[in-house]
Amino acid sequence: MIEMELGIVINEMGLKGAQSHRTYERMVETWLDPNEPIPTLDECKAKWNEIYPDIELNMLWGEIRHIRNKYLQESDWTQLSDSPLTVEQKTQWQTYRQELRDVTNQPDPKNIIWPTKPL
Repeated sequence: MIEMELGIVINEMGLKGAQSHRTYERMVETWLDPNEPIPTLDECKAKWNEIYPDIELNMLWGEIRHIRNKYLQESDWTQLSDSPLTVEQKTQWQTYRQELRDVTNQPDPKNIIWPTKPL
């Protein structure tokens, strides 16, 4: 899970909160109002996901694109006119590179099927 901002969560819950929202444990230790119930960690996570339902998904896709771009950059040499590859090998690399570009068309960033790099 993405690191949640406890201060935002507590504010959205309409609670006074704590002196410190740095970690859940620190929040509990410094809770301001002893008469106000302290939300559980699960309640905080649920509220965070309610406020920002797509943030984790967007972060995952960003990581996938970063990895994909790294693989593309590492294989740029295969498409140069003076590369030592045969026409058949170059075609295999072109296919691989297109499959890399298509990775972001997959439905689930947690279960990416990466193409196999040509030999």
